[in-house]
Amino acid sequence: MDLKNIVHLIPYDGTGGAESAARSVPENLREGFNFSIEYIFTKNSRHTLAYFTTARKLLVKQPDLIIISLWRSCIVGLMVWCFSRKSKIVLMLHSPEHVHLVDKILTILTYLIASEVWTDSKATLDNRLSKIKRVKSKIISFMNHKLEPVTTDSPSENFIFWGRLHKHKGLEQSIKIFYDIKGDFPDARFTIIGPDGGMKKKLLELTQHLNLTDSVSFVGEKTFSEIKTLAGNASFYIQTSILEGMAMSVVEAMQLGLIPIVTPVGEIKNYCKDNFNAIFVSNNHSLNDQVLKLYSDKEIFKQTRKNAIDTWQEQKIYSDSLMDAASSLLRVEQVD
Repeated sequence: MDLKNIVHLIPYDGTGGAESAARSVPENLREGFNFSIEYIFTKNSRHTLAYFTTARKLLVKQPDLIIISLWRSCIVGLMVWCFSRKSKIVLMLHSPEHVHLVDKILTILTYLIASEVWTDSKATLDNRLSKIKRVKSKIISFMNHKLEPVTTDSPSENFIFWGRLHKHKGLEQSIKIFYDIKGDFPDARFTIIGPDGGMKKKLLELTQHLNLTDSVSFVGEKTFSEIKTLAGNASFYIQTSILEGMAMSVVEAMQLGLIPIVTPVGEIKNYCKDNFNAIFVSNNHSLNDQVLKLYSDKEIFKQTRKNAIDTWQEQKIYSDSLMDAASSLLRVEQVD
């Protein structure tokens, strides 16, 4: 069996779901396959010339499969396709909405040259692709790894979030929700983990306005090992996103034994169930009452926590799901 080379093309080595998932795939995950990540830009440079340099690298390497994530990668993918058809191209979609018009145009053009389209969730598939276009699509599991619970089955008054401090994460609403909950739990604390995505200044101003500077901690970017340690002291994970695809951090939080308090957007609404393994943020009920109920009835808390953990027990991890899809695609092309 000839060695099949798979390259995942990503704009830069960041902290998002696409980057984290790609990094979770071992180089030699499966016999007969070699997996690698190609970043267009370095951390210190995003010069336009990098598009041409990366395209040239791929044309020289001629991998069997190029997986394209995020709109900047589409530019390189289209350039490679113009000069060589030896590499199969897969378009990977990570969000249920286009970021902007350029994203939409490049996504459509890349779809036209792609052998398949892979999405991070059913929500992304339904929103980004018409029923006709779904013929050559697959949903890839975006659970990076299996995690063991780190929390206890006794509720604490600690809340946590990890992810980019970006407007799509709706952290202003999360802080306001915590403010309301803190009225019933004066000792409650909210730990916010992650790099600034343009919202940190506003969030700091909001915590000062609400007198929460001693209760809300912005601890910056942390390793996942450090996140697990901090999560072990919490019971609830708050994420009131405005826009989401799979929402990797929510999946991680549930596996770690945290009960998510979430807005049912993107794929979240498909794996979280209100009052079963999560608490939904809506105008139809009082979050305080639901949180108080979990604190006052330890058996309900234990069962809700268990339901959150059990949601992911049988789910295939990302690296296996991706390699299954890649094996299937390359095998079909080889037979033809």
